[in-house]
Amino acid sequence: YIIMGSNETFGSSESLRVDGDPQVVTLIKFDISDMNGGTDEEPLSVHGATLKLNALTGSDFGGSVEVYYNLDWDEGNANEDSDGNWDGLTETYHVGKFGAIARDKAYTLDIFDAFRKKPLPQTFSIRITSDSEDGVDYSSREGSKSKAPRVIFDIAYDTYTQNKLAETFGTDQPTQSPTITKTWEDNPVPTK
Repeated sequence: YIIMGSNETFGSSESLRVDGDPQVVTLIKFDISDMNGGTDEEPLSVHGATLKLNALTGSDFGGSVEVYYNLDWDEGNANEDSDGNWDGLTETYHVGKFGAIARDKAYTLDIFDAFRKKPLPQTFSIRITSDSEDGVDYSSREGSKSKAPRVIFDIAYDTYTQNKLAETFGTDQPTQSPTITKTWEDNPVPTK
């Protein structure tokens, strides 16, 4: 996280802080370059994306969440200068906000709107800000591996066999599990 007005670095902290007074911004970078199957000619079909954070403290407001594609910043040296002016970036998606947060609870936010564009980026960053004076701490990957930030993607692709599920199940709707949505598409989405 970054404390605005300070050049101190908190890249190895066991928590991710978000606060409005003093202004504290959290940055999280995800590398998804290993998600096979997505190319410019044949992009990976993403049917859902969810951010999951684990709260270490409670707050009346958990923060506003934005997603940025392919930003180049270094966790070990992140400070106020790293935050810069993010307003002018073109690959910016305001995806929502967390409301009231209770201590020791997991929270999810639908961030699918940031991934409707194809193809997927190699990396993306989550930026969480708040104007509330009641700050919140989330677990970082340095704090607890099991409670580290996660993004869960729903994809129409079998990551183990590298086959598109449409090819696996053919062009006719399967009659047995896995079940799919009522509208049949070329890339069916199993619900289980």
